Amino acid sequence: MNVTKPTFVIATLVLTALLIIGTGLKIKKIVSLKKERNMKTIMSILLMTLIYSSNAQNLSLDEIINRVEKNEKIPSSITQVDQTIITSKGKSRVLSIQGFSKNSGDDQFSLYTGPARVKGDKILMLNGGDDIWFYTPRTDRVRHLASNARKQKVQGSDFSYQDLEQRDYQEDFSMELLDSEVITGVDHYIIQAIPTDSGPDYAKLIFWVNKQNFVVSKVEYYEEQLLSKTLYASNVQKVEDYWIAMKLEMQNNESGSKTLLETKEIEVNIDLDDSRFSTNYLKRN
Repeated sequence: MNVTKPTFVIATLVLTALLIIGTGLKIKKIVSLKKERNMKTIMSILLMTLIYSSNAQNLSLDEIINRVEKNEKIPSSITQVDQTIITSKGKSRVLSIQGFSKNSGDDQFSLYTGPARVKGDKILMLNGGDDIWFYTPRTDRVRHLASNARKQKVQGSDFSYQDLEQRDYQEDFSMELLDSEVITGVDHYIIQAIPTDSGPDYAKLIFWVNKQNFVVSKVEYYEEQLLSKTLYASNVQKVEDYWIAMKLEMQNNESGSKTLLETKEIEVNIDLDDSRFSTNYLKRN
């Protein structure tokens, strides 16, 4: 059959187009297969990551508490802290404190550096808060606080002496892992803690523990069945090997007041003289 030039050109173009389409389909198929393989690889990696993450966070209560105490039980430290006390009517006052701790927080010494009304006041807490002494230059007396005074407010704040004690969670509480909850986009363990004889004088405490860094982000304090106070921890920073909340806010649910403790400076693992943690040191200038 004779094919004229225009017909030949058209036929050639059609054939070429069919070849291109066919090649394109093969290319698309190859690309599609590659994409499918890549997607399967990505999904496998994600699945493995999720499984690993799930296993990593599937911790026992003891393991959770051990990680919490690893953050909190710093061998020694020196801090500069501002304490802001805000009344229910919105009036506030700020106290400046220089703090020293040793023996993983079991021994603490606090020196109030301002304002003038409290300047020179000192608090010494030994043996995890079992022994507490208070000194003020106004009377030049060292006073040993009775055990029932642990519930008293510290310098009129919403923190009691027992709230500031370094806790041994395993010894001071009977604990139960209740649930998990997301707070500000981060998953937390919820732990109920019933104080033992050596623990604080509350009916129970509820802790929210950050699953990523094991910082206690929130604590509810109950007296009998009533929520008495709530502690919020924020501005978490890593200092050497420790995750530390630089801001603590204690809200008093009964009076409507609140107190902020903001750490301005901190040094950890510092060599401190034992003499600072003695009653004789309280009267020193």
